[in-house]
Amino acid sequence: MVTRIARYIYLLFISVFVIGAFTQIFFVGMSVLARTPSWDEHRGLGALLGLLLLLTLPIMYVARMPRPFKPMTWAMFLIFVGMLFALGAQGTEMAILSAFHPVLAVTLIALCARMPVQVWRLLRQERTEIVPTAAIAAD
Repeated sequence: MVTRIARYIYLLFISVFVIGAFTQIFFVGMSVLARTPSWDEHRGLGALLGLLLLLTLPIMYVARMPRPFKPMTWAMFLIFVGMLFALGAQGTEMAILSAFHPVLAVTLIALCARMPVQVWRLLRQERTEIVPTAAIAAD
């Protein structure tokens, strides 16, 4: 029961992260293309997404997520940390590294965009496996 609840929490966290990642693109577009400064919103949401991703790691183990999800979640976290390091290089002699921030962002979105659907399928599959077993036991 705890595992199932944790899997729904994992689904919620990953879904919010994906929506937040796409919102980050919107904020950058507002700042660059629409000339409506949204950098503060971008930074603030980025901090919240980092915290959410950090909270997702222990939930992933409580939820006992299967093999493909653990490496993908750790990869998301490591890419996010890489994005922070890329931003840290801004304004230094290694400023060229800051150009990797959007590259890593696109990589992160490519990695995590389908994860909510995959987790949802896993939860639905578990539900259909549980029902027939209960029906057989009742007979």
